[in-house]
Amino acid sequence: MPRHHVPVLPGEAMDLLGLQPGGAALDATVGDGGHARLMWDAIGRQGRFVGIDVDKMVSEAISTEMRQHVANADMLTGNFGDLESLVLGLRDGATLRFDAVLFDLGWRVGQLESVPGLSLSGADSPLDMRLAGENGAESAAELLATMPEDEISEMLASNSDERFAGPIAAAIVRQRRAGAPITTAGDLCRLVMEAVPRRAWPKRTHVATKTFSALRILVNRELEMLRRGVLAAAQRLASGGTLVVIAFHGTEDRIVKQLFREMSGVTSGTQTAAAFRLLTPHVVHPLREETLRNRRSRSARLRAIRRRPMMGEENPGCHPQ
Repeated sequence: MPRHHVPVLPGEAMDLLGLQPGGAALDATVGDGGHARLMWDAIGRQGRFVGIDVDKMVSEAISTEMRQHVANADMLTGNFGDLESLVLGLRDGATLRFDAVLFDLGWRVGQLESVPGLSLSGADSPLDMRLAGENGAESAAELLATMPEDEISEMLASNSDERFAGPIAAAIVRQRRAGAPITTAGDLCRLVMEAVPRRAWPKRTHVATKTFSALRILVNRELEMLRRGVLAAAQRLASGGTLVVIAFHGTEDRIVKQLFREMSGVTSGTQTAAAFRLLTPHVVHPLREETLRNRRSRSARLRAIRRRPMMGEENPGCHPQ
């Protein structure tokens, strides 16, 4: 795990989270620990920290360092879509509330390289894409071998805004009917390159990037898990607690935007007396200085909500005496 991982939108995220010494924080996507370390520094050794990551190796690698900074800390392995059951399994899970929760939906390079079929550079890698192994789910290759053309096209368009969803879907089905199934990352990559006119290839990313992203989202039910995780995290906020989500592509950001508007009661540009207050009426993008330092931040989009203090409500967050 890189010791000096650079988190995206660190100042903006931490300013909104507003963590104080002794506070309770949840990082639902620990990854390389960039945001987690900032949260540890803010809450101090007497705070309460919980981290979640789908990668067991990440969880094991960061646990020791985490406990050097925060005495009362837990690192959990699992999908943030299962956030509620994961937190409920903790010794204080029944009553634990958080002053700050963060989701960074970006992918680590290590994840792309370790899961078969995720990386465009792994031409011979099986087109699997399952983050949690088989676990009863179909692989990307299995899905493409049976999905109707219209469903493939809709998946590409809705999951990653692919302009050439129709031609790519048609090419997949043609190849399938010709008896040449798509079984490797290289197979899919070459097919997309042939289906999309050369003049339409993007300048900054590979032409197959959106296809791979859309298929990965489908295989791992990422949009469903995002909705579940965000809703569960909001309900785990203490009075006055803040939830920040950093997304990296339009489909995820639209889901977060819709959920936050619904939870905060935003209608026609105004906020009603809902349980949550929308802190970001407009999406927050990184400043140019950050994008020059950290290319990963270019597509980042941050949104935040805060749970309103209720009349007579005591803050149920974990603040050690």
